[in-house]
Amino acid sequence: MWEPAAAELRRIMTMPPAMILPDLRGHGDSPVARTATMAEMADDLAALLDRRGVTGPVTLVGLSMGGYVAFEFVRRHRARVGALVLTCTRANADDDAGRARREAQAASALREGSRAVVDVYMPNLFGPKTKDELKVAWREIMSRTDPEGVAAALRGMAARSDQREALKAIDLPTLVVAGEHDLVTPVAALREIHDGIRGSRLEIMSDCGHLAPIEQPARFAELLAAFIAP
Repeated sequence: MWEPAAAELRRIMTMPPAMILPDLRGHGDSPVARTATMAEMADDLAALLDRRGVTGPVTLVGLSMGGYVAFEFVRRHRARVGALVLTCTRANADDDAGRARREAQAASALREGSRAVVDVYMPNLFGPKTKDELKVAWREIMSRTDPEGVAAALRGMAARSDQREALKAIDLPTLVVAGEHDLVTPVAALREIHDGIRGSRLEIMSDCGHLAPIEQPARFAELLAAFIAP
């Protein structure tokens, strides 16, 4: 998910930062756990930093569910964060209907496989100008996720806490990135985060859907580079 933007960042920066691109539990090469709450995944990241010997503050970048994890990481491990990038995510928790929908999707993943959930999300993930080849490639990548990992993450997102009141307490340099055509976390959701975090910067990526760093990795890398090395 992050490799294209990371490659662009290395290309455009004279001294690119060290980057850690983690697989969250149940995704990629990370093992599946029985549960995958946002707090558990935040603690996983802290443990990963410990294993890597990273003691100084990091710039924490989260996309979608990664944004929910980032909120928890800031709450639980504030001293380890020097700056924050929140991309195509939201601060509010699911309502009752949203939680019920995620539970139904979790059950569907366990019963029918991950592709059943991916096919529900696919129409809303990409902007209208995204090439079909990229959509096909990511449909396959997402469909390879372990169904138990998908189910655990869906249930973890359903149980996440509302962060809107906590926004005003975030005292970190923060970049908020929205996709112009994001149907999952619309621009208004990112504006709410921007309005809540004092001094944050809002960037809206044109012609992008929900997966802005995947759809336009070069543009995302430019925004990130300008933020971390102004």
